[in-house]
Amino acid sequence: MPWRACVRSRTGDATSRIQLTRRLAFANASIAMTSMFAAAGAPAPLYSIYQERLGVSAAGITGSYAAYIVSAALAMLCGGRLSDHVGRRPVVVGSLLIGIAGCLVLMQLDGSEDLVIGRILQGMVVGTAMSGMGAYVVDLRRPGTTFLASLVASASPTLGVGVGAVISGLLVDHAPAPRVLVYLIAVGVQATCLVGVLLSRETVALPAGRPDRIAAIGSLRPRLAVPVRKRAIFIGVIGAFVASWTLGGLYQSLGPSFATELLHREDHLYAGLVVASVLAMTTL
Repeated sequence: MPWRACVRSRTGDATSRIQLTRRLAFANASIAMTSMFAAAGAPAPLYSIYQERLGVSAAGITGSYAAYIVSAALAMLCGGRLSDHVGRRPVVVGSLLIGIAGCLVLMQLDGSEDLVIGRILQGMVVGTAMSGMGAYVVDLRRPGTTFLASLVASASPTLGVGVGAVISGLLVDHAPAPRVLVYLIAVGVQATCLVGVLLSRETVALPAGRPDRIAAIGSLRPRLAVPVRKRAIFIGVIGAFVASWTLGGLYQSLGPSFATELLHREDHLYAGLVVASVLAMTTL
């Protein structure tokens, strides 16, 4: 059927189901990936509210970001190759479900412990999004659109976090239920994308159509290796990478509080803009 078709029906020996076209599946996966990072950026403008109303300390906020980074790193190290053995769709579906769970935890946040748990779940999501979700977006690209797929996969992390922070700041300043609404929207977007993924095709050809469980379990073991010819470049780049992530972490965790104190403004939009201003440079 033509690319303009919204859905297509695939008929097998015994079953028939609706499946999104490749173009719609790609769009849905791109939105899903961006929404995962947007949800991760949403808490930043809310930190001052957490401190004022719930008594969350600056140390608790910084600790929650550290937990977020550690869980994201572990998810990338341990789950980066999982989708090659079980398929892209199961990994993406699992990521979206964990993302929804993280938003639900943050919606009911009542102290530092809930904040840490919610951020750990969000870290797991972004870790898998950088690997399995990014691979799924690239797999779904149409011929001749490799640049667009690569752009989505590379720009979604920083762009999503920045957009999420700005939208969260606007909602906190101008909408009711500031501690709930932004996460409720995130849940709605991710749930919609989840349905879209379930209606999308699998892009990994599994042996005999079934996951290789032994290989999948083995893929969870971290494997670190750098080609000999690339090690000098790697050592030079890793310093800049760590420095940029550290700076981004500082802005995401303490930047909103600093903005409120130094600018003498209570608008939470400024907190979101502080986060977005740093991440926008990375996106560009």
